[in-house]
Amino acid sequence: MNDSESSSTDPGTDDHAPLEGGLTPPQTTLATLSFTATSITALRSWVSSLPLVNTKETAAQLRVATSELALLEAPYPEKLDYLEAVRPVVQRVFFRRSFVEMGGL
Repeated sequence: MNDSESSSTDPGTDDHAPLEGGLTPPQTTLATLSFTATSITALRSWVSSLPLVNTKETAAQLRVATSELALLEAPYPEKLDYLEAVRPVVQRVFFRRSFVEMGGL
């Protein structure tokens, strides 16, 4: 493999290069988020304002958020920060929904 081939598969240099396992990231088409300002501080504030008691509404908002985050035009380290900001709530909400749907509560 030559240098041009290795740099074209580096996720930091080409946002649309295939990833490990043959996955290809989506085209980044959003410059801003629709549900909050496009900053880590604003996103954390948005996460803290989610209606956690209303699991259905929170899940709907998280679906929109994660879809937009996947399409956001941002460097990978910044995207990772955004995803890490929503991860605890995503895990809590979707784990809880799965648990409830299985008859756990």
